[in-house]
Amino acid sequence: MVNVRGTFTAHPHHYGHRTMTPFKASGGVVDRIAGLPLPQEITLYAILLSKKPNLDGTGFTPSDVVSDRAMPVHFEFDRENLVNKNALELHLVEGAWDHLYIQFHDQEGEPFAKGMVIARGTLEHWIRAAPDTVTVSPRRRM
Repeated sequence: MVNVRGTFTAHPHHYGHRTMTPFKASGGVVDRIAGLPLPQEITLYAILLSKKPNLDGTGFTPSDVVSDRAMPVHFEFDRENLVNKNALELHLVEGAWDHLYIQFHDQEGEPFAKGMVIARGTLEHWIRAAPDTVTVSPRRRM
């Protein structure tokens, strides 16, 4: 499963300033990775989607991508999981969402893992996750 903890920004109209709100994401590796041993280290590229990808990590169009670019995230193997070693920050295109989907793909663009981002509030502007807060396990969920 993919577990992510971090913050996102929101613009409460009645306060007129940005606030940081926690979010969580959970999901799993795509079908082609399920059951395979995880590498000792790997760089994966994170994107945010407005549409849930299929079990194999496909089934979305370029218009479903709501992050402005793919963010490289370096993972290292730790206690049967991959854990991020650098911060993750994804800027969102203009808009606001109640939930989004995060997907990690490898250097060749092949889907590796995916999850659903859930927040208490509206997701807009960007999401951030600190080092050691993103976990990819070999089990498939979602």
